[in-house]
Amino acid sequence: MHTQLNHRSNDWLVEVFATCNTCGEQSSVSVDLKTWQEWMKSGEEDDDGNRTPTINVQNAFPDLTPANREVLIGNKAGWHLCNVCWADLEEMEG
Repeated sequence: MHTQLNHRSNDWLVEVFATCNTCGEQSSVSVDLKTWQEWMKSGEEDDDGNRTPTINVQNAFPDLTPANREVLIGNKAGWHLCNVCWADLEEMEG
């Protein structure tokens, strides 16, 4: 799981990658760097042991599709299923 910075016009974007833990397929999505950083830090403990408020991925990135938000979640969590493997799992569970 990794990220890559891109500068386009006046905005800084970050390309966020997640690799499927089942098939190895790599997925990515570009998001605003500042929003990404705020979301990544949400729910973490500061030096005094206080937790920052948790920001739901849907609230931080309302314009992304659910599949693209899953890439962000997979990057943050370190575990991801691509769309194909997710569909296969749902089909197996029936």
